[in-house]
Amino acid sequence: MINKLSKSIFFKSPFFLKRVFVNLEALRRNYYRRSGHYKNYINELHLEKRLKTNEAYDVKRNRLDELFEYARVQVPFYMNLRTTSVENNEKNKSIPIIYKDDIRTDPKSFISVDSSKKDIMTGKSSGSTGAPLHYYLDRSAVEINYAHYDEVLKLYGCNPKSRKVRLSGVPTVPINKKKPPFWIYVDLFNQLQCSVYHLSESTYSAYLQACIKYNVEFATGYAKSWYLLAQHVLKTNAPTPKFQAIITDSEGITKEEQNVVERAFNCRVYQTYGLGEIGMIATQCEKGNYHIIPNNYFVEIVNDSNQVVRNGQLGEIVVTNLVSKKVPYIRYKTGDLGILNANCSCGWKGEFLTDIVGRVDDYLLTASNRKLRRPTDIFSPELKIKASQIVQEDLNKIVVKVIPDIGFEEASMKKIEVRFKKYLGDETDVYCIAVDELERTENGKIRHVIRNI
Repeated sequence: MINKLSKSIFFKSPFFLKRVFVNLEALRRNYYRRSGHYKNYINELHLEKRLKTNEAYDVKRNRLDELFEYARVQVPFYMNLRTTSVENNEKNKSIPIIYKDDIRTDPKSFISVDSSKKDIMTGKSSGSTGAPLHYYLDRSAVEINYAHYDEVLKLYGCNPKSRKVRLSGVPTVPINKKKPPFWIYVDLFNQLQCSVYHLSESTYSAYLQACIKYNVEFATGYAKSWYLLAQHVLKTNAPTPKFQAIITDSEGITKEEQNVVERAFNCRVYQTYGLGEIGMIATQCEKGNYHIIPNNYFVEIVNDSNQVVRNGQLGEIVVTNLVSKKVPYIRYKTGDLGILNANCSCGWKGEFLTDIVGRVDDYLLTASNRKLRRPTDIFSPELKIKASQIVQEDLNKIVVKVIPDIGFEEASMKKIEVRFKKYLGDETDVYCIAVDELERTENGKIRHVIRNI
């Protein structure tokens, strides 16, 4: 919960003062998230009803065009574009796609000239490629986003005001701390805030016991961290808290990994998809599909040439937050890969992402200019591996990091190297190494693939 407060002062403070600090910060965040438009919007949202009503494509497209016309007059970045008209022809849209580097280069250019300081918030992401992204947000859009988030929790049977636990990259204790607690309770949110940086074989049980001690009713946070805890539970038969559900964000896990978490904690797991600079874009239904939040987002899938592909085809996700007027990121290329479809059998209408297969950076590049997705079948159960991470040093060198499980043998690393060689080709050298931990981003997320080229 620390933002502007000095980490060093916070970490050195007595416990009671830390509780004061985190609740003051929670009070500040809650003011920006759940005031103003939030209070009005939460009363008229009726999210479940909207999910069961199909919003016409043309309606969303018209709202996109209207947002762009406003931005061309009021937003410096769009004022400077050469585009002079908006065409509805899907094959030749004149609204340009924008990139993270556009925001990174001049974030203030996306703020409308008719906005005031009270309309704008600041944000920062660690950047999955290691390059931080500083951005601005439309405060009213943030309030609407959190109204949706709280309604999503209710859809999954969770009361937003109930006791909850969150596993994320918020620094609650110094990184070098060896003994628990690695968490702090945020009274205003009724939330046990846990650090993911201290999760390890020696601390898993302490995290589970903390959840039981604080009697939390549901869980949120990083999916990969919950997966690591779930593996520990299934291996040791450790006591677990009684969660109504686990709702994850910030990073994804496979369907198989999601099933592991559900078995371990004996509850449903729902993944959400979103970006700090855009908001929560989609949320999972009982079938595992990611449904686009209705009325808020215009989502497209494009190929390497930025041409929109048909539903059912894999490509890069491009998204527009239609309610973010004061800071519009229009046709924003997310860097994530997915497949767009419609008419899910769960009963929710409208468009959804059948799969979010990972970031563009989850692809491996070969010397022969092939682009390959991260292989998942290489890491079969008999290898006794808890987790893995692929690091591409250059076009001809791959390092595969694995965390061994009980029963792991060194021969497994040789098998992994051989399987990767068959997958990548003889031009690539593959080295497998055993590690205790996988590399995390600044915000504590674990990337499946790290490409250093």
